[in-house]
Amino acid sequence: MEYTCLQVSCDPDSTEMVFALMSRLPFESFEEEDAGGKAYILSEDWNQETIAALEEFQAILPFSYVAGVVKQENWNAIWESSFHPVVIGDFCAIRASFHPSMPEVQIELIIDPKMAFGTGHHETTSMMVEAMEDIDFEGKRVFDFGCGTGVL
Repeated sequence: MEYTCLQVSCDPDSTEMVFALMSRLPFESFEEEDAGGKAYILSEDWNQETIAALEEFQAILPFSYVAGVVKQENWNAIWESSFHPVVIGDFCAIRASFHPSMPEVQIELIIDPKMAFGTGHHETTSMMVEAMEDIDFEGKRVFDFGCGTGVL
């Protein structure tokens, strides 16, 4: 699918109102910035009808925009390339299968991220893993009541 991105410029105090108006159209997402931001729409929906509606909105609330096609990229692959292992002392390492093994830790968790929750990068997750080092789990059952990978 091809997307069109509108770089929207407006008074900083108007950004939310401009995006609220634009949300009546088939825009799929918005990135708010200091004075405007970006609005994304499927290119097939970027047509004269949408442009006419934006002109009507501009009569209500002044803003300008520049439209451009979003370059097709594998965003998941880009995100994965910036994924770094989480190492918590010599107790635990949370890494992806494309990282080298870390035999210097007691527990090595391998999670291929795919932009999932529970990769250990969030401070609360890494703090919980750190706290778990001092818990005796022998003969006990545990349940990670989260909504991610089950890393805890």
